[in-house]
Amino acid sequence: MLVAAPTKETVFHVKEQLQSCFELKDLGEVNDFLGFTVNRDRPNRRVHLSQEKFTEKIISKYGYQTLNAATTPWPRGFELPSTWASDKSLQKSYIKQTGSLNFLSTGTRPDITYTTNRLCEANAGPSEQHMQLLKHLFRYLIGTKNLSLCLGGKYSITNLPLLAFADAAFADRIPTRHSTAGYVVLLAGCPILWKSSRQTIVALSTTEAEFMNLTPTGQALLWINRIVQNLGIQSAKPTIIFTDSRNAQLTVLNPMKSARTRHIDVRYKWIIDRVTRGDFDIQHVSTQDMTADGLTKPLTQDRHVAFVRQLGLTCLANA
Repeated sequence: MLVAAPTKETVFHVKEQLQSCFELKDLGEVNDFLGFTVNRDRPNRRVHLSQEKFTEKIISKYGYQTLNAATTPWPRGFELPSTWASDKSLQKSYIKQTGSLNFLSTGTRPDITYTTNRLCEANAGPSEQHMQLLKHLFRYLIGTKNLSLCLGGKYSITNLPLLAFADAAFADRIPTRHSTAGYVVLLAGCPILWKSSRQTIVALSTTEAEFMNLTPTGQALLWINRIVQNLGIQSAKPTIIFTDSRNAQLTVLNPMKSARTRHIDVRYKWIIDRVTRGDFDIQHVSTQDMTADGLTKPLTQDRHVAFVRQLGLTCLANA
């Protein structure tokens, strides 16, 4: 169990209350917790959260420790097959490895989330190409195992900016032509929630794919907002959601003027109601500044470096 509070007095009070009801052992300041490493930079009021030890463990466990490092999680020009393999001989080992990667990608590594999700989709029948991509992703982890999330810094606990970026890659899934959607929620510049997934409905345009992704992004933001408010953290309202699609932005801001999305299911128009209420503000951002870009597609090396920087991931050695 972790106990955190703005002051030591509050921490001691909580511990006393718990110890009066339960038999507890005080392990002191946290360093490692459930596979996560916590490093505190007290002079700069920062906390670095990483899974470096877990990453090293799975690299060794699956026999990849002698491989050379890669600079991106997805090889340039690499394509996965549109069908799964019927040979199940690779399945058991494959599922174990994708399970480990999924724990890592949902914990502290949004930079591998897109590739990990594409690999997990083939758990029922991985092909040789999937095994190649799996191996390449571990090569990427060898070179980036010390990346960490950085929380805190210059912001006051009473006023932490909360915002989100939402992006979609239109009709990128062959042969079904579903789109891949992704979003990332940042608190004080640090990713605290992110997702990459295939949309369940086939969009008819880029605008539709981007517009439909705004609703799950807003729902995630609403949930996070309630949590931070319960923690006594204040953030500005309306909460900003950034999109790189001007048409999707205009569809939300001027729904009566757009006939292109009338056929879209009502649940995806939830975001329009919430914007009208003043909960969210949809703002445009350039593709180069779209922090969720790497959650929807493979990126070139230069774009991936920018993506990691936009996420605020830092190397502990350089922090």
